[in-house]
Amino acid sequence: MKNHDATTEAKFDDGPRIDPDEAEARAREKAQSADNGTNPAEEDEEPLIEVFSPKELRSYVTPVGYNLVGNYHITRGGLSVLAGAPGVGKSRVATALAVCGSVAFPWFGYTVSRKFKTLIIQSQNGRVRLKTEYDELGTAVDQYIKVSGPPRRGLAFNNAKFRDQLGKIIAEFGPDLIIIDPWNNVAHDITQKDYDTALSHIRLVVPSGDDSPAVFIICHTRKPQAHERANGRALLNTVAGSYFLGAEARSVFVLLTATDSPNDNRLVMTCCKNNDGELGQTRAWNPSDSGLYEEIKDFDWKSFYSYGKSKAAKGEERWRNVAIVIFDLGGEATKAQIVKELLSRFEIAKAKLTNGSIKP
Repeated sequence: MKNHDATTEAKFDDGPRIDPDEAEARAREKAQSADNGTNPAEEDEEPLIEVFSPKELRSYVTPVGYNLVGNYHITRGGLSVLAGAPGVGKSRVATALAVCGSVAFPWFGYTVSRKFKTLIIQSQNGRVRLKTEYDELGTAVDQYIKVSGPPRRGLAFNNAKFRDQLGKIIAEFGPDLIIIDPWNNVAHDITQKDYDTALSHIRLVVPSGDDSPAVFIICHTRKPQAHERANGRALLNTVAGSYFLGAEARSVFVLLTATDSPNDNRLVMTCCKNNDGELGQTRAWNPSDSGLYEEIKDFDWKSFYSYGKSKAAKGEERWRNVAIVIFDLGGEATKAQIVKELLSRFEIAKAKLTNGSIKP
């Protein structure tokens, strides 16, 4: 029998081969209902759409245990994303989330509202690496975490047998949170169609209703442009497939290294999207022996945001800042007012007026 690698096998479902359009249509049909909504009794039990009056919405009581992390950053039934460059440490950060959930300890500064169970579905780390990792964590997490070894065919959510087996695991363990790591082993292309199909397959296996767990997807950021250092909400644009995956997610976190030095293991965590609450503060962190992370209180943010930029790039950025200030102040602003506003708004260390022009 001819052997295929995991990526190749994961692209095929059981049974005869079908084209992608047919596979997508079938996934959508299954996602709606087993009989495509033709069973009247089932429709009576589970309406396909409901509407509510403002009074009903005001009187709605949030289910107990709905919010897991932060200000509704990670919630049951919601989709969240953690993105970062390859090798930045996303898997360890995801494991730290599961550990924090097992002991109700804050995760990267975000409050964990209660203890919760996490199922980690991953395809990168074998049992040798996992043994080392969980030896360090001790036994306190034993009842709250389950983690997969690398599946034989990868994260083959498009495979009916894989979904059936995973569904049984989910039903038996009853996780509050499901971590999927990495996304590029679920969706094998970056098109919107491929992302949509992959998410449809995930929804087929994740319970719905009050028992629906939170889903936390680990994905990559795109390759940065030269001298690029996005921050804040702009980081959402760096997520690979951000137009679709970022739009679908209720919250998106981006993990960055403090510098490009291989000897610098400091990390910066930013929430660049949270549909249901506040974003929260960007913070810097150091790994600790506990497997969690310790906040760096005296982190040099000014150096972080300017790191790696050439002199020319910094000059271009300052000229953009000048243009913004001149536009905001209007045509009647004096040179002194412009310089003062630049110093105040952008923390520019030095600005000179030479021969009637502003030199950044």
